[in-house]
Amino acid sequence: MRSLDPRFLDVVSPVRVALSHSAIDLPIVYRDVEALTAFFPFPVRNAVNALPAGSGLVPVLAWRGHAVLVLACFDYKDSGVGSYGEVAIAILASTRRLPPLVPALIERYLENVGLYVVHLPVTTELAYRAGRELWNYPKFVADICFRTEGDRRVCELSEGGRSILTLSVASRGARHYEARPFRTFTVRDGKLLRTVVPMQSEFRLSRGRGAAVLTTGDHSVGRELAALEPGRFVLEARHVLRMQSILPAADRVWPMPRP
Repeated sequence: MRSLDPRFLDVVSPVRVALSHSAIDLPIVYRDVEALTAFFPFPVRNAVNALPAGSGLVPVLAWRGHAVLVLACFDYKDSGVGSYGEVAIAILASTRRLPPLVPALIERYLENVGLYVVHLPVTTELAYRAGRELWNYPKFVADICFRTEGDRRVCELSEGGRSILTLSVASRGARHYEARPFRTFTVRDGKLLRTVVPMQSEFRLSRGRGAAVLTTGDHSVGRELAALEPGRFVLEARHVLRMQSILPAADRVWPMPRP
């Protein structure tokens, strides 16, 4: 099986960027990451309501009437901003309307498709400040822990002792390798930002009922997530055994119409 390219990070030429109380190198380099990801169908009406008004973003459809909710839990073991945890709650979205299903399967090849991040809790103040100040990612500081239960990896997210979510992902079968970018959308200063993140990973892949199990808690973000009505059927789940990625500044900016 193909493994991670040892030259993947050689292209990085970092530049020092000031934050309000510190400075970091940009792009941020992630040298060693474990992750859990799961793609759930959920009602498209809920996706439309969760996307920012006036942004031009529309949900990518898994099938008619259902959009794609993405949960991704990251254990950043070695990065340019230290080791920390992060959980992304996001909606697969596009800057133009697309037919159902196909974009969800080939989003890596479509420059107008990416993840609109609804919440992005992290475990350190530096990760919080960098994400907020440079991209306006919707971050807050929370508690994140990972554990193994049999042939599954589990991530628990909480804040102040109140559970937000627990995501359990199957970890079995053959290993796969992938090298591709993923894209994120955020809104900052009345503009829609797109950020393209090069990535390579080794992972185990599963699909269908039981591939991932999501449990929401009584925290306000957990209740908000439950209100999106994610389905129990899982389009795709991955236990990413090792990942490397490069987080640069946003590369596209679209002005949003004034209300």
